[in-house]
Amino acid sequence: MKEPAMTLIDPQRTWHKVELRLATETEPILRRNLEVLLEHAQAEAARDLPRLMATVAEDAVYQTFSQDPATWPRG
Repeated sequence: MKEPAMTLIDPQRTWHKVELRLATETEPILRRNLEVLLEHAQAEAARDLPRLMATVAEDAVYQTFSQDPATWPRG
C-alpha cells in the first residue's frame, strides 16, 4: 500500500500575500509589523538563523502542547 504524499509548502511563496498587503497598507504600525513578518519569512526560507532571530522579540516565549518531552524545543 502506497502512503499518501505529504503536502509540500513552498517557502518561497509564504510571503506573497504579505507583500501584496504591504503594497497598499498605509497605517505605520501595521506596515512595521508586515515588514517584520516579511523579513522573518524570507530569513526562514533562506535558513538564515541570525537574520531570523533578529525578527523575534528578546522576551519571546515558546510553548509546546505535546505530551512527549522528546518533541519539546531545546537550547
